[in-house]
Amino acid sequence: MQAPPDFTPLERALQSLKEAQVQPPRNELERDGVIQRFEYTFELCWKSIRKCLFFLGRAEVSGSPRPLFRDALEEHLIHDIEPWFAYLEARNLTSHIYNRDQAEKVFEAIKGFAVHAEALLTAIKHTCQ
Repeated sequence: MQAPPDFTPLERALQSLKEAQVQPPRNELERDGVIQRFEYTFELCWKSIRKCLFFLGRAEVSGSPRPLFRDALEEHLIHDIEPWFAYLEARNLTSHIYNRDQAEKVFEAIKGFAVHAEALLTAIKHTCQ
């Protein structure tokens, strides 16, 4: 039997994001720091889903987030797929942030992310033990 996947990087990233969101950002640099933490936490979320699905014995596991979120819903790792698609859209926008308005839009879109990521982390740790 294979060892369960290590989700420590996701735990640490999520903790880092939550720490950054304790207080509203005082300036653009702090706002951008929150967005950066969202980016790497989001990446670890879908990659952790992938690891969990492999651990569960799935024969075919996508390398892209959108189908992985569908699989996560099917495995009851998430309970609502729409927020995850919205976070994916926000993540895709982060590579094109050239102005304050767009950065602020992303910042607003990710406010509920930590709650969803925490629920995902709990589910994958429970499922993939």
